[in-house]
Amino acid sequence: MSNNTRRLENGFTLLELIVVIALLGLVSSLATDFMVSKTNQQRYDTTQKRMEKIRYAIIGDVSRTLNGQPVFSGFIADTKTVPTYLIQLTQQEYCSDGSKSNSSDCTTAGSTWETQAASWKGPYLSDSDLQDGWGNTLSYLNTSGESVSAGDDIVIASLGLDQTSGTTSFEPADIVYEEDKDLIIPASHYAGAEISIDLTNNTGEPDGKFCLFNAALPSTIDLNTIPPVTPITPLVGGRIALTVQKKIGAVTTDCSSIESTGFTYTANAVYVHNLLDSGTAEINITINP
Repeated sequence: MSNNTRRLENGFTLLELIVVIALLGLVSSLATDFMVSKTNQQRYDTTQKRMEKIRYAIIGDVSRTLNGQPVFSGFIADTKTVPTYLIQLTQQEYCSDGSKSNSSDCTTAGSTWETQAASWKGPYLSDSDLQDGWGNTLSYLNTSGESVSAGDDIVIASLGLDQTSGTTSFEPADIVYEEDKDLIIPASHYAGAEISIDLTNNTGEPDGKFCLFNAALPSTIDLNTIPPVTPITPLVGGRIALTVQKKIGAVTTDCSSIESTGFTYTANAVYVHNLLDSGTAEINITINP
């Protein structure tokens, strides 16, 4: 007598296989979306950080202090000018059109190869710092979309993931990456506002005996005799250094003849910058005996 045995075989039905494959596909899709979103978030964060680095390279950060005083640094602090192009932050020599990185390409394109001022202390940034997180060159223009010059509000911008002006994605998770991202440096953050100066003379001597000297302005600017005092617009960088000194001899002597001794009052650059930074547009100077 022979016994026939049936081997039981277990396995997936076709329906079960379809469900498993669908689940695996869903998990894979979710994982891919997560990684793409994470990567774009990192690139978006990189874009923001690089914009902040550019701001710092241009105007410095007066919140940084040394011995309790703000530390002035950056392109404007060094050169007393505003960069026309971002490339000026990375190269001592640059093309006048701001787009060529070497002299041969520059001159071939009909532009001129420029040299920065002797006071330039760069490079302030590396070439990669001028790109957004997606590897595209950041835009650097004024609010009218033109090249930057002194007194302009500066706009540093990225077109985002899609490199298209405006938002084109309808996927909620992507919108933040598709959006244009910009950072604005108002002119008031580097050029300051016009300052009115109120001088009070308590010496008993005629006001015309004293002169106001702004040491941060070019020597071609005339010294101001009080009263009245002409309002002063700070140089690029927002820093001025004011000194009140006595004239030599008669009141009619002009301000080119200043006593080396006697009363001297100085409102230094740090003090004036702090006033500007706090929104104050008036400096009160009292001349005491």
